Amino acid sequence: EAGAVQSGNIALLGALCATGCIPLKPEQLAETIKSAMKPKIADINLKALELGVKAVS
Repeated sequence: EAGAVQSGNIALLGALCATGCIPLKPEQLAETIKSAMKPKIADINLKALELGVKAVS
């Protein structure tokens, strides 16, 4: 759904962040994605992150 198979790991990280299994907030991960990736790739990964968070909410 996010637009790339490779973004599956980001969706999983989003789910882990949302459940508190890892000491990282989704917002922190989103900021890292924005600063570390090219805009087109970042957009796909931000969507994957959102999907992962929503999947467990």
